[in-house]
Amino acid sequence: MDALPGTGHRSSRLVELHVENLAVIARATVLVGHGLTAVTGESGSGKSMLVSALDLLLGARADTGAVRRGEPETRIDARFEWETTDGSTGETVVSRVIPVDGRSRAYIDGRPTTTSALSAVVSRFLDLHGQHEQHRLASMAWRRALLDGHCGVDTTDLDAIRREMVAITAEIAALGGSSTERAREVDLLAYQIDEIDGLGIEGPDEDIRVRETIEQLGAVDEIRRRGESASLHLGDDDRLVAALRDLDGLPGLDEVHGRLAGLIEEMRDIAATLRRALEDVEADPARLDRAVARLAALTDAKRKYGDSLDDILRFRDDASRRRELLESHDERLADLDRRLQAQTEAHRLVSERVRRERHRGAEGLGALITDELRLLGMEHAQVVVTAEGDDGSTVEFLFSSGPGERPRPVQRVASGGEAARCMLAIDLVHSRQAGPAGSMLSSGTVVLDEVDAGLGGMAGTAVADALRELSTRRQVIAVTHMAAVAATADHQILVTKALEPAEDSREGIATSRAEAITTEARIDEIARMLAGRVDDGARDHARRLLDMASPTRRPGSG
Repeated sequence: MDALPGTGHRSSRLVELHVENLAVIARATVLVGHGLTAVTGESGSGKSMLVSALDLLLGARADTGAVRRGEPETRIDARFEWETTDGSTGETVVSRVIPVDGRSRAYIDGRPTTTSALSAVVSRFLDLHGQHEQHRLASMAWRRALLDGHCGVDTTDLDAIRREMVAITAEIAALGGSSTERAREVDLLAYQIDEIDGLGIEGPDEDIRVRETIEQLGAVDEIRRRGESASLHLGDDDRLVAALRDLDGLPGLDEVHGRLAGLIEEMRDIAATLRRALEDVEADPARLDRAVARLAALTDAKRKYGDSLDDILRFRDDASRRRELLESHDERLADLDRRLQAQTEAHRLVSERVRRERHRGAEGLGALITDELRLLGMEHAQVVVTAEGDDGSTVEFLFSSGPGERPRPVQRVASGGEAARCMLAIDLVHSRQAGPAGSMLSSGTVVLDEVDAGLGGMAGTAVADALRELSTRRQVIAVTHMAAVAATADHQILVTKALEPAEDSREGIATSRAEAITTEARIDEIARMLAGRVDDGARDHARRLLDMASPTRRPGSG
């Protein structure tokens, strides 16, 4: 299993999508190439089911009614390849399973996870601009990052000031409350320090040594009784002395004789040492009582201040530092207040600068997006970008579809097709800009569902051109009904639907299939899209359309 890319994620793409038992799709595996992929098929064929599958990976609500009739569950798997800014590469496989009964399940690289965690991972690789879903537009952080990238806002200084203000505020809070509360805490700390100092702890292992002393003093009688018995046994060496005499002077046994003589001498020395040790073993009730009391005092201290004597000594050092801090409260507080006032003024100045930059950039960004929308066939549409708040961090993208209409947030008022085209326009503007926004602005796959709905003629061609341009920077998957888009694409996936026999239905069950098509099949499909039929005239038109688009397609396209 490859690790997920971190914040240095630079680029990614969808490599493979596998769908089982989702509505009309029984089983489909789609391999997705670089550049622009067009997904086509007749109305009702199930094209948007591929988008729905990706939406489920992004965390959409699992509807058990979408499970194919007669099947126990729907399963969706997707494989993404990615590269980080340091050049490392890898792949991530994500899955979601929706049973007819029970809760849906999610997996990342084969390991169980939550739906929200799955959504967070997939959203790093995939943007979905469908008829109903605009995931990125709902994110204030994303809108702000897009604006900052457009106008080159650098918030490094502002972020550093805020971190410093948070740290100072936390330190002020740690100084204590009122003077009465501080005095009470100082008294408590002084008592605790004096109590620990009064113990006179002789190192972190003193309790172990005291316990050993108690064990020894409590066993004096036993030590003397058994020690004296051992001494008697050691002094009983008559048999060994007799054996030594028997060996004395025997030829060939000098070594044995010497070893036995040494053994007798060693035994007598051990016996003497034992007798001297026993002379020092005396009952000392007073010393035992002192040791027991000492152990009790150390145990009581551990109950109050830590699990070990080392913990108690650390507690004492921390308490001493805390007392010093509280006793120097007024001086320290005055210094912190001065620092906080200075940072507050710096924050005001830097926030004002950032706000001005964002305000200036917002006007220009809105104008650029509006221009793109008009090229995409939304002649009277307008996008206004606002940046409110002290630092302009409350960023909104407001949309109106025509004159006299009050601009309101895109994600709330734009229709599905309008919102999708807004996102396409935003993607185009963003893909041309450089700035500090970084990897939080997607560099992976963008999926557009019916972005060209209701368009034709020049507007349709403009959408095709826009998708082609975007696909030079990102992987683009477009569900489309327009021949111009399909002809422009590097790859084309055809979705078809047919009735298959079913035991529980006389009519059969609708089943969709998705497959990548190449030159001749593309000509037939584009002919159908152009004329609603496939004949020689429509095929000739389709060939001309593909030939016109072919210089824009990259090597290896279908």
